[in-house]
Amino acid sequence: MFFGDAREIGKNTAFLYFRAAVTAMAGLFATRVVLRELGDAGYGMYCAVAGVAAVVFFVEGALFQTARRFLSCALSDGEDKDASGAFAATMGLALSVCAALAIIGETAGRWFVFTRLSLPQGSSGSVSLLVHLFIAANVMRLLTTPFEARVFASERMGYFWKVSLVEALALVTAALAVTIVPSRKPEAYAAFCLLVSVLRLSISAFYCKRKYGDVRFCPCVDFGRMRNQFGFFFWSVFYDLANILKYSAAGLLVNIYAGVEYSASWSVSRRVGVLMCEIALNFHNACFPGAVKLWASDHTDRYRAFTGWSFRFSAAIALVVAIPLLVFTERILGFWLGGELPPEAIMFTRCMVVHYLFDALAGPLTTAIVATGRIARYQFWMVTFAAAGFFLAWAVLACGLPAWIGVAAVALMNMMAFAYRFHYVVRDLDFVVSDFLSFKQWKARKRVVQG
Repeated sequence: MFFGDAREIGKNTAFLYFRAAVTAMAGLFATRVVLRELGDAGYGMYCAVAGVAAVVFFVEGALFQTARRFLSCALSDGEDKDASGAFAATMGLALSVCAALAIIGETAGRWFVFTRLSLPQGSSGSVSLLVHLFIAANVMRLLTTPFEARVFASERMGYFWKVSLVEALALVTAALAVTIVPSRKPEAYAAFCLLVSVLRLSISAFYCKRKYGDVRFCPCVDFGRMRNQFGFFFWSVFYDLANILKYSAAGLLVNIYAGVEYSASWSVSRRVGVLMCEIALNFHNACFPGAVKLWASDHTDRYRAFTGWSFRFSAAIALVVAIPLLVFTERILGFWLGGELPPEAIMFTRCMVVHYLFDALAGPLTTAIVATGRIARYQFWMVTFAAAGFFLAWAVLACGLPAWIGVAAVALMNMMAFAYRFHYVVRDLDFVVSDFLSFKQWKARKRVVQG
């Protein structure tokens, strides 16, 4: 069945929007409560250590992208129909990656935290425990990836809003629990978040085991298949490396050069930017399995029409959300956080909204490229643009300019990366500009999609 059926896409998008709404409300509430309880310094310390853990475990997105692509191909009309083998290879890859990154986190990660970060005086004991808790939580999230990718490839988006509802309630409970903890609040909140990650993994594993016969906890791995997935995963890691340079590594620069209070501003601005981006990307994510299946089934005309249609729809959603955030930034932050805002939080947030706006616009273009499997050159250039933004922000902060200018530098290079994506799909994937912009062309393509 062709996934481009509008009713199916609409239903899956609605599920993902509900998931995003629940997750966003829980995250915004938890951030407000935890920021108030921990204070700027405590919350900044928490976010700085979490940023190091995110740098170490930056491959989560690459693992999920690899898993959902190969599982979607396995469920298409293409030559690879062995979903059991694809899932086994993905799980083997996830276990290997978790083991390697846990070792790196407990060695190099700890060294970086204690030798390079700006941390409050007398916090070494708290920071050491935070490192352990963040590593454990990231391991749980990585192990969840193959299960959620299996559900995603089956286009059962209703699962995600249900599990997100449970996760959101658990997150809110964790934030409220911090208010009654008498001491060591950052460590307590990190421990509660670890329990939330364990809960999510347990639900995902139980659901997949119950629903899909190809999901096995002790699979017999085809190492040839695993090697193929590893090749795709390796180049996908470059995309996650680009995100690390744009987000976590840039956030660490803010901590090192501007201070721990500015880490709180960075975290707040990222929370707003991620929320804005996810609203647009939920529609795109609902379309992802269909785009991959169309490519795997050699329906190239429908694949191009589908990509152009999803780009226009995602762009409309992103702009509708981003413009009010840019105009009413101060009011929105004041209503959300209450009281005095962290330093430069307004300018941080505006820069981050622009940054994530181009990420939202790029979503369908990235899917079109990933579906082909030919991602080496594309990922190389994504890392190049991200590295340019990172070093530009480094230069800005090292010169003593306001911290928000460094954030703006990262956003500028993200705009350049979007321009390259657009150029890539037109030059290498035989798209034309009218596929994305022309209404008349859209009507012709729509007939192809529905046909």
